[in-house]
Parts: sequence; structure tokens; C-alpha cells
Amino acid sequence: MASRRQEPEGHDANMQLVTVDPSKASALQGIAEELKRPKSRTAKAWIAVGAAMGLAFVVATAFAAVGLEHWFHHEHPSDASPESDVPSLATQWNEGCCRFAPLYNGSNWRDPQIQRSFVENALAAERHFFAAPSIAFDAETGMTYDGRDLDIETLEPTTIRPASAPSKESIQLSLLALSLQTTEEAGEWLAHFQPLVYSQKEALDLLEKKVSTMEDFDRRYPAFGGFLPWFCARGALEDGRCRGLNDPAGGLEPTYDFHDSMPGLDNGQMAWAIVALVHVLKKKATADSTGRISSLAERWEQRLLRMQATAVNLFYNGNGSGTVRALTWLRNRSVDATDPTNSWTYSSYVLDDAFEGEMMGLFMDLLGNWSGYGSTKRLKSKQQHSTCPAARILQSRKDFGSLRMSNGRLCRCRTWRCHMSESSSLTENLRG
Repeated sequence: MASRRQEPEGHDANMQLVTVDPSKASALQGIAEELKRPKSRTAKAWIAVGAAMGLAFVVATAFAAVGLEHWFHHEHPSDASPESDVPSLATQWNEGCCRFAPLYNGSNWRDPQIQRSFVENALAAERHFFAAPSIAFDAETGMTYDGRDLDIETLEPTTIRPASAPSKESIQLSLLALSLQTTEEAGEWLAHFQPLVYSQKEALDLLEKKVSTMEDFDRRYPAFGGFLPWFCARGALEDGRCRGLNDPAGGLEPTYDFHDSMPGLDNGQMAWAIVALVHVLKKKATADSTGRISSLAERWEQRLLRMQATAVNLFYNGNGSGTVRALTWLRNRSVDATDPTNSWTYSSYVLDDAFEGEMMGLFMDLLGNWSGYGSTKRLKSKQQHSTCPAARILQSRKDFGSLRMSNGRLCRCRTWRCHMSESSSLTENLRG
């Protein structure tokens, strides 16, 4: 076995030497001899150009080979880049918002330090929007804006779009819940980033403003039952237009086109965001010595219980309908949502999609109050429409399974048929 040639200092062990096939040696020797002969000035110039191009090709190929080998085989923590090679938050702030990405050109994305650094910088940049009062949400009411217009030249924020919806609330509530998770639940990797989403003080301050605004809206308009229409985040002017930043903030008001109606779509998203938030707050409250988190947990849980009590009355389309309302109308905004006769729909617009619609259907099925809608154990037939006689969450498809709701119970639908156990339901299993 031949001994390994000692490599010069600084040699990269990943670089491979090129071996030559002995059968080609004579041809290569001939080329070498030809190159030794005197050449004209023009020929020498072309040789120089060709040699330069060839050298550039070889160098580029070598770097590409080493880079690809590094990408596919760089798996060991010991190979991680040193801290000095990782772009830092300080670099991001010096460069300004959204200018940090080029610093990662050529980075090894398998390196955990590179991954962490990129997420840190991305969050630090995005916080300029989602965590900024009077940019993404109202500083006084705590409620989200639909968005913010940008100057087409400078990209600086200009006018707000103060009309917003429960779907926007669902995103911010989810981020707030994420930022407040305990380290035990979040895990070490995610816990590292939580202060870059919202600090605990930011999150608690914002949640107090939101819940106060929503409690006040529910007192003034009990027909919405704790859910929300499209709303004016800073209140509305006398002519129905939403108040802007130059107008004094008022109580939350429905937008003029949703003054007596609300969407089942958006509210399904918000409902589950509040479920997550209540879970996180109650978990966090166990280690709260000040009582502030405990108080917030109680107030948000009351919001959730209110929605659980009214969801079926507001969005179920009635016995025998087999549908959940995508939009529900209210006869009188002063009548409490616990009265099922106050909500109605005149359209055929019902929930049949696999995201927002499913979320409201599942919230009603798993957490809603079905006490006024008869027995839930009348599932005998195996025909398509009679097996799941109540609210249909998803349109069944020939090719794949879907879910339908049956008077507060879930059943699994496959190929135009539904089936479920007579003695058990997903609802009972989850509650048990």
C-alpha cells in the first residue's frame, strides 16, 4: 500500500487530485512537446487567452465541487461556522430593514448558527410591521388594521386601512400566544426567538387592550355573541366611515357593510387562535406571582366561553339544513346571541372549504353548545346525505376523504359515504 503523500501546509483535504489514465500519457506528452515549440505572437496570445479561460473553468469547477460536497455532507456540529462568520443582529440594524439577506450569500444553511442568525434577522426586520403600534394595529384599542399603504417610491408607510376582520385578529393572537409559551412547551430552539416576536410586556399590554375592546363591543352589541364582524379598529364616524389616525379613537364598530352580519369564515380562525391563547395564558399563570397573567387568562377564557355558548345558534343553519352559514345576519343587534331566533341567513353561501370553513365547523362540533338541537345519536343510514344529516363542513369528493358534521358530532366521509361508530365520537374521545 503506497504511503500517503505529505500535503503542504494549508492544503484542503476536501480537494481531490486528478489522476491521469496511463493509456492517454503518450497523447498528453505530444501536446506538451507541441506547447514547447516557439509560437508566433498571435498564437501565443490565443494560447494565453485559452489558458486563462481554462484556468478559470478549472477554478470555478473546483469551488463548485467543494461547495456541493460541503452542502451534501456537512452534518456534524463540529463543522459549524465560527461565531465570527455568522451575521449578527447588530449587522442587520446597521444595514437597515430588509437589507441583511445578501450577507448570507454562500452560507451553509445546514449550520444551526446560520439558521438561528437568519431567523433572528428576519424577525427583527418583520417586527417593524407586526409588532409596531399604529402600523399593524391600533395603539389605543389594540385591534389590528387591515394593512398599511406604502409610498410607491420610498416604501414608507402612509395611510392606514383601519377596517379589519377576525381573520387579522387570528394572526396576531396566534403570534401573541406563541411569544408567551413556556419554555417547556415552546422548546429551547423556539424559546430563543420568543422575545423577538413580542416581549412579555408587549404581549400582555396588547392583550389587555384587545380584551377590553372586545368586552366593550360585546356589551354594546350582544347579538354578535363574542364573535366579530368586519370592524373599524378605531371606531366609526357618523357617516359610517372608519376613523383614521387623525380622528380620536372610539369604541369598536362594525363596518357599514357588516353592521348587522358577520362571517363564519374569519371567525373560525379567530376562535381557534383564542383557544390557543387561553391554553398558553393558563399555563403561564401558574408561575405568575403578580396576578396579571391570571387575570388576563380569566378574561380571555370568558371570551372563549361566550363564543362556545353562541357559535351553534349563530352559524348553524338549522335542523335538517346540513349546512353552516358562511355569513349570518342579525335581526336585532341588541338581542343576545343565546336567542337562536335572532340570527338567520337568506343566501345559499355556506361553508364548504378546507380551511376557514373547516375551522368554524370543528369549533362548533368540538366546543359548541348543541343542547337545543335534539339528539346526536340518530345516525343509521349509510347513504351520502342522510348519514351526516347536519352541517356539512367539507364537500365530499370522490377521490379523497373529507369531514362532515352531524349535529355536533364528527364523522369521516370517504367516496361519497360517511361512517362512524354508534357508541363513540371524536368529540367524546377528545373530551374524555
